Amino acid sequence: MTTRPCVSNGLAADDQKFELLADWQLRHIPTGLCAQYMSDTQGVTLEQCEFGAATQQFRNDYTRIRNAVVPVTLSNLPGGDRVLAGFFNGTVVTPKVLGALGTDYAAWSYFPNTFQLRNQYTGVNDSLGYPLCLSACGTSA
Repeated sequence: MTTRPCVSNGLAADDQKFELLADWQLRHIPTGLCAQYMSDTQGVTLEQCEFGAATQQFRNDYTRIRNAVVPVTLSNLPGGDRVLAGFFNGTVVTPKVLGALGTDYAAWSYFPNTFQLRNQYTGVNDSLGYPLCLSACGTSA
């Protein structure tokens, strides 16, 4: 998985459409696959959804993630909790929570109308540039 510039004007490309499921999974709508933490070196991939799998439980504050940027975390993993984070080059990583300090961003906002998980709620944060969206693409644009 990667990030790339969000499609604008209330539209969304298929690679950027994700659902936040009640059991904390991030499901890619077109494929029906879920985001899964693989390892510190392999990052996050799309795999068959497995209800209750700790490696697929990307926890968030669902009330706030639709109105602000909040961390999306994985708990109960060997070696400690992880956070979904990224770099401006499109790389998505899951460092230990304190390790996120070395990334470009480690918080997300969800847009339910377009199904986008964005690295910012508004595009006015100059330090983040144009909003980036979580993407199922293999390359960033």
